[in-house]
Amino acid sequence: MPPRRSGRLKLVEAPCLASKAEVSDSNKKRVSINCLPDALLLQVLASTEPCQAAERREVLPLVCKRWNLLLQAPSALWESLVLDFCRKDAPHQRLLRSAIQGWMKARGSSIKSLTLKNSSADTTHSFAHNGRSLGDMFKAVAGGLQSLEVDNCNDIFTQSTFEDLPMLTQLKKLHISNCRKGLLSSSFDCLRSLSNLQDLKIAGDTDYENVLTLNCLSSFPTALFRLTNLTSLSLSSRGLTDIPSGISTLTQLQKLTLDGCNNLKPLPALLCSIKSLQELSLTDIAGSLVVDSIRNFTLEKLSLRKSGVHVLGVGLTNCTIKQLDVSHNAFAGNAPGLIDKYQHLGLEVLNLNSCALDTLPAGINAFTALKVLDLGYNGMVDLPDSMSSLTHLECLNLQGNCFPILPQAVQKLKSLCCLSLVACNYLEIPCWDAVAFFAKWPRLRTIWMWKTDGVEYQNYSKAALQQLKTKLKRKRTRDSTLCYEMQGAPDMRNIELIMHGLTSSLTLST
Repeated sequence: MPPRRSGRLKLVEAPCLASKAEVSDSNKKRVSINCLPDALLLQVLASTEPCQAAERREVLPLVCKRWNLLLQAPSALWESLVLDFCRKDAPHQRLLRSAIQGWMKARGSSIKSLTLKNSSADTTHSFAHNGRSLGDMFKAVAGGLQSLEVDNCNDIFTQSTFEDLPMLTQLKKLHISNCRKGLLSSSFDCLRSLSNLQDLKIAGDTDYENVLTLNCLSSFPTALFRLTNLTSLSLSSRGLTDIPSGISTLTQLQKLTLDGCNNLKPLPALLCSIKSLQELSLTDIAGSLVVDSIRNFTLEKLSLRKSGVHVLGVGLTNCTIKQLDVSHNAFAGNAPGLIDKYQHLGLEVLNLNSCALDTLPAGINAFTALKVLDLGYNGMVDLPDSMSSLTHLECLNLQGNCFPILPQAVQKLKSLCCLSLVACNYLEIPCWDAVAFFAKWPRLRTIWMWKTDGVEYQNYSKAALQQLKTKLKRKRTRDSTLCYEMQGAPDMRNIELIMHGLTSSLTLST
């Protein structure tokens, strides 16, 4: 385990919260740590800098005997535990099973989420390679563990490990990823007693299966049909060829993921009878037979990313779908099928990223309910004027296209809130007055625009942006998730212009 460090902490100007503690005026500015209740001490510990990552809490400074005892006891600090075998303070450090189990035994009742990662890449740990060394660890957390995630741990988590899973009676989430072991259907019989299980994922190592043809699953484990509380099921393996009609017994199922099942046969007709099903993901499958079997569904989201479909409009008969992802399919000149086959779906979100489309069909305005449209990386040079009729479109992604100037249809989208022009290397701002240029969209809140490394804007675009910078207040952001609210008077609005990782705020008068 990582070495412990000792240290000293002084609390200044902290009120004494002990019920009967009396602090003289001379001591008010220096209060003993013993005056603070356990709950407040844990809050102080949780806000300490090294405590930001759960797996690093063991190296926190232990400032006194009381704090040391508090850390060794079960508490909310240990609700989420990540054991990454490749993330150690020093390469020569060895993870000892006995030390980890002893640490977990003292705190096990408070651990609700456990993640094991990358043991296969660590040859120094002391866990047995027969799959049975995790039993004692599971015993320590059996009372409260609700989530177990195992990723790339093929040496310590094997088919035999499934026999230890029934003791985790409170388990709601079980994810096994990058599995290189062939799992027999009988292994899943051990999961029948996990009546609280809601989220199950079994995913093989795609590259490993493609090269060695050693599949994680050889058939659909029918024992899963007894897990009637499942709301999310994800199975990914080349060995999975068909979905039995018995899946219709999972009446609570809301999300079904079959990504990477390249040999999958058409879906059973009874699948659409699961009224609770909202999301269906068939990413990276081969052929259109599976897609053509998607009929009579009412879904919130359907993903056919990299599905091998080459003609828009395949399947989806009598379906109602709000969000459709058909990105990374080479549709080329088959775009007209988009209108004829998909306009009945009631789409609100459409992803056509990287689909080799040189343009959109003129009838795109048939998607009257569309709010989000992704046309990134298609090599487009223009867009049809009919696109301006998408009066509800709020977010538009045009990154990676070849527009010399921004298409007129885009400039007429008055409901646009978010616009991405990243990596549009031929695009220039056709206006010296950049403020007036951006003011064309009365509801615009965010615009992303920068070119790839080594590509610069022309001088007149630089001048426009320079003029814009004089009106901007720069600030750095740590992530790309931003909140936008109306600021100032009703006739004022705020725009976030994001360029090269810097976010600038601009308030425009409308």
